[in-house]
Amino acid sequence: MAPLLVGTPVVVAAYVLRFVFVSELGWAPFNARSGEPAAYVLPVVALAALPTGSVALITRAEVGDTLRAPLVQAARGRGLTTRRVVGVDALRPALTPVVAFVAANLGQPVVALAVVEGVFGMPGVGNAMLGAISGGDRALLVGLTTVVIAAVIVANAVAGVVAAALDPRVRLQET
Repeated sequence: MAPLLVGTPVVVAAYVLRFVFVSELGWAPFNARSGEPAAYVLPVVALAALPTGSVALITRAEVGDTLRAPLVQAARGRGLTTRRVVGVDALRPALTPVVAFVAANLGQPVVALAVVEGVFGMPGVGNAMLGAISGGDRALLVGLTTVVIAAVIVANAVAGVVAAALDPRVRLQET
């Protein structure tokens, strides 16, 4: 399932979700301007498909590598339960690259926002950025870009702290 999520472009995911759940099944409103909370479910799913698949693939690969590490072999040798070995001894160090990946790619969904907002008829940051580009509103474009960049910088700083908390082998080096 994860390779399918990673390989599906956001525009395809958005149109398929809209066709199936709005047009065919009628389970969701056509656009988010209706103000119903249910109107935001499909856009969030469309935006989350690619990152969720990527995180699942990275986590699976990292846990597989960590399960072969001497640390985990020693934990198994001590007679710990499989749940404890996988959940704590293998998963915690394996999440370090996942946290770094999520923080580094935080700005990527901003591009997809414009597509998803257009497909589902929602106002938002993506449409504001497209409007600023097409209308030549440099001040708005610089402001929105600055907010996105600041969010990515803060997320990367938090990711460093979280990575150090997850894996005690990762520490900030003194320079």
